[in-house]
Amino acid sequence: MKSRIKSLLIFSLIFTILASVGLLLLDDALVESLGPKMYLIGLTFIACVLLLLSGYVWDRDTASDIRNLKSRIDSARPQSPDFSAPAPGGEDLAADGQNEIFGIARQIEQMAQSLQKVDARYRAIVEDQIDLVCRYLPDGTLTFINNAYCQAMGSTKDELLGKPF
Repeated sequence: MKSRIKSLLIFSLIFTILASVGLLLLDDALVESLGPKMYLIGLTFIACVLLLLSGYVWDRDTASDIRNLKSRIDSARPQSPDFSAPAPGGEDLAADGQNEIFGIARQIEQMAQSLQKVDARYRAIVEDQIDLVCRYLPDGTLTFINNAYCQAMGSTKDELLGKPF
């Protein structure tokens, strides 16, 4: 609704500027008295119209980009209980054009926090597991080891990481 009102205002302003130019051109006495300055006034009016139109197009493109970003975020959000749902009222704020960017930023932040929680749970499971867990590069260099691996080898993580298997 706001974008329609904004569009109507912009186009009415453009119409007003063009009508002013038309009225100036119809007044022969004014055209004769201004002489070469009339071209400068005409170019100023044209520049105003172009500036308004470019601002309108830029605003529409930006709004479209924000909507596309929001839909990509919504589609990327996993439908898992580990990931939190949007905050109550967040969708209403995101529907408002001025708060849409804040709504998207809030959703990205919530997704990042949820991902950190999942990562912490995964790390806790791997670290506390009694089985020996290690990860290594193709050349055999250790890149990850859990506590059980350290205890079995009788060394610390700092001593084992970066060394060959």
